Amino acid sequence: MSTELPQTSEDFSREWLKHHERIRVTCLKFMHDPDIAEDMTSIVFLRAWEYRANYQGRSLFSTWLHRIAVNVCLMHLRRYKLPMASLDEMEAQFADGDSGAYMKAISRRDGDLESVPDRHTARAGLAGLPPFLRVPLVLTSIEGYSLDEAASLLGVSLAALKSRRYRGRNEMRKILGVPGHASGVDSPEDHV
Repeated sequence: MSTELPQTSEDFSREWLKHHERIRVTCLKFMHDPDIAEDMTSIVFLRAWEYRANYQGRSLFSTWLHRIAVNVCLMHLRRYKLPMASLDEMEAQFADGDSGAYMKAISRRDGDLESVPDRHTARAGLAGLPPFLRVPLVLTSIEGYSLDEAASLLGVSLAALKSRRYRGRNEMRKILGVPGHASGVDSPEDHV
């Protein structure tokens, strides 16, 4: 890893190719929309080129890009914040004569969500996995790496990565008390 700033546009283009996917995944985590994340990724690299004179070399170039990505995404979210709606206004709008119908509808328990583990439960489940099962899951399911990229990062074969990911998902189901096994979730090519 280098702390040197690319000096020419050709060097910068190479760095863009090298870091594009990781920055796109970072933006996608904030935006939750692939098209907007791709736009934010482009803005990140434009900002990096524009402010390259501010890079001081105290961190890796990739770390500097990551920080720019986070800032660009946060600024976008602040700028395009969704307007807040009043529950009273919504009740009046959707009540259709029965003023309590809307409130009853929004206060009903959602049975579909009751079986979904919350973030804290999922984190606890991941923490309960041994690292050789946890890391492939985090890289592919959370960080957004492709199977090939994750296998390369871990220095294992694609078959080994798929096997560990499959086993990790099954272990997570056991830890979380979710019935079934991974065959219903993984695609057939995930199985070795």
